[in-house]
Amino acid sequence: MDKQKNKVVNGINTGMLSSAVVPIHNAVSYICETLDSLLRQEEALDEIIVVDDASTDGTCQIVEQIASRDSRVKLHRFSSKQGVSAARNYGVQIAKNDWILFMDGDDVASLQLLSEQLNRVKQLENTGFEKVILIHSAYQQIDQDGKKIGGVFRWKQVLPHELFGYFILRNHIITVSGALVRRDALLEVGGFNPHLHFAEDWDLWLRLSLRGAFGYVDTPLVLVRRHQCNTSKTITVMRGGELAVLKQYRYSEIEKAIFRRNLSWEINAVNYAGILLQLDKCDIGLPFIEQALCRNPLLMAGHFLLGLYNVKQKSWEKAKANFAQVLEIDGDHGAACNNLGVLLAVSGEMKEALHYFHRAATLYPGYLDAVQNMKLILGKEIRNLSYEQFHMTWRELRPVLLRYEE
Repeated sequence: MDKQKNKVVNGINTGMLSSAVVPIHNAVSYICETLDSLLRQEEALDEIIVVDDASTDGTCQIVEQIASRDSRVKLHRFSSKQGVSAARNYGVQIAKNDWILFMDGDDVASLQLLSEQLNRVKQLENTGFEKVILIHSAYQQIDQDGKKIGGVFRWKQVLPHELFGYFILRNHIITVSGALVRRDALLEVGGFNPHLHFAEDWDLWLRLSLRGAFGYVDTPLVLVRRHQCNTSKTITVMRGGELAVLKQYRYSEIEKAIFRRNLSWEINAVNYAGILLQLDKCDIGLPFIEQALCRNPLLMAGHFLLGLYNVKQKSWEKAKANFAQVLEIDGDHGAACNNLGVLLAVSGEMKEALHYFHRAATLYPGYLDAVQNMKLILGKEIRNLSYEQFHMTWRELRPVLLRYEE
């Protein structure tokens, strides 16, 4: 293959060669489509490293057949299961190029993915971004049959000094697939933490965000498949993984990062208090919420978070009033609808509770908390349901929801 052809992206001489790293485990149903999308990239990949984590189906045989037709595909097999982080890290270690494109063995890349990303690197560098170490894009979820689910997941371009503050609040690169990362940066921070079984990607993005700039392409360039075998499909275990990552950082470090963002003091204060709520530090966070609401009495996020603080303190009536206040400001606030419904149901107001659960599920299709709460009421003849049986939503919803299982 003539590698010089790989260096031109939309007329720009990038000089950038890239390796794809694809971890697989029993991916027989989807691996052909995944590899085909990588082999057909407009900006050709120099190598595609497939790391098999001890599959027991016919996945490796399929990969070997593809590799026999295209020498860029290279299969490496683990004799025993070591986990997706170990598989990705191994691929990074043996890769020979400066850029690593991650792709899971059931997801699909747009044929323009790599060209759009490398182009974005040059654009950012030309506008003053000194060290771009990661590029990611918007993406679309699909089901096991390839049918699109919901809308497009989008983010925004942020400045390097804001990165950690945004990412400590929430993972904005929700899928590893399609992330293009500099190999030297990955090696410098130690790659994925193999001891984390959930939120290991978020953990890596946080460490990388302290080392350089991230670029974002606001075009859906990856199809992310949701199906029964996804390791990140269960919301309960994902929350546990996120908490383990958060606990690695000092409160002072988090506070400083949050307030470095180019947002109002009130928004930053409420966001910081939201992290403190996750860490069960309500006594530290409450003054931030109260001061934010003093400055801006119509701050919806402040009223919502105050409601959650009151739920923690089992101040049910105060929490009801907080969530009702949110809905006065924005009647389409799905999480407030759900949470108000929980508190109404606990007090025996089942008809009213069902109204709010139904509205939340209508506004946000696939909203598990609201759907589960409706099922709980409709499936029980017992009227005295306890708070612990319901599903409270502990942070505001994304515009488009991730699809999880119970």
